[in-house]
Amino acid sequence: MNEWERERIREEKEAREYIKPLVAAMLKGGEAWKQSWSTQKFLSVNVLTGRRYSGCNLIRIASFKDYHGYEHDQWLTELEGRSLGWRLRKAAIPCSILFPTNFGHLAHATNRITGELIRDRVGKPLLSGWKPEEFRFAKIYNVSDFKEGYCPQRTIKEMIVRINRTIKLAKPDLNRISRASRLCDEWNRKQCKTSFAGDRACYDPERDEIRMPALPDFDSIDEFYSVWLHEIIHSTGHPYRLGRPSLTNRDHAAYAMEELVAELGSFLLCQKLGLATSVGQHAAYLNYWAKALQENPRIIFKVSKKSNQAIYLIRKNAGFQRLGPPKEKISERDWDEENQARHGMAPGMPFRAKTNRIFSNLAN
Repeated sequence: MNEWERERIREEKEAREYIKPLVAAMLKGGEAWKQSWSTQKFLSVNVLTGRRYSGCNLIRIASFKDYHGYEHDQWLTELEGRSLGWRLRKAAIPCSILFPTNFGHLAHATNRITGELIRDRVGKPLLSGWKPEEFRFAKIYNVSDFKEGYCPQRTIKEMIVRINRTIKLAKPDLNRISRASRLCDEWNRKQCKTSFAGDRACYDPERDEIRMPALPDFDSIDEFYSVWLHEIIHSTGHPYRLGRPSLTNRDHAAYAMEELVAELGSFLLCQKLGLATSVGQHAAYLNYWAKALQENPRIIFKVSKKSNQAIYLIRKNAGFQRLGPPKEKISERDWDEENQARHGMAPGMPFRAKTNRIFSNLAN
């Protein structure tokens, strides 16, 4: 067996471990799946940096936490635990998450001779394609899987209390509705028209039109924009945009795949905007998704890639360089002078530089 085959087998094994909790949540179906998909549940944070996990890792960590029955929602790597003077327990279970090693990007189609943009029949520039991003796996552990060493910098209980206090004191994002409105209105103005009539939300690929119920028909304004973003994700698959075959394919499997792309894409957008999500009850497709993931666990990466393509296009259309408020950081006041001196930290050193100093000390 050569190196390439060993790497492929290792990635296949990690992918199966990655999707195992997701499949378990899907097989429960109904309210159990809807509850596991709720934005309000995704508060997973790194104990050391205080930063929240984002993207597909949110779903992965939440399903992993429910699958193994962890009480706390604070996580960190083994190296970060060592920097705090903690040690892993023998029965510790790692949670595999993804981090990008190469970011994808869209490119406009150009004439090879003149260099001019190629446009469609209504004057919109066509896209030549997408250079896919590359991912690797990283292993994190729940804070419950650690035990304190002989001279820990901070006790585990102290770190949990501090992180929970940081989350509770975080100010609510008051601009989430204005940002969601800007995303949807710009898409309605530049790309795909939305008509507000009837009692059913859908996207018509033949007319390239979104139909939405009026705002008073929804229980909340968050639900209104969540559903609208779901349909906008569908519209990105039009042949004049990203050209997803699953959008126009009437096959049951292809349609189920398109719905999963739209649900994942709308969830990630709502998570970035700070909106509460509204997950459709596609019970007929949950069993298919679970079966498809069991047969080919890497399909979740394909869905994630297509969702990220759609999100990138929507953000670019609205001129957004970054969505959502800055991620929370642990205040430097939480680091007393004794701990700073222990790792050779200057009082004015940025927090990221401090963590880098910890890792370099461990390496030496």
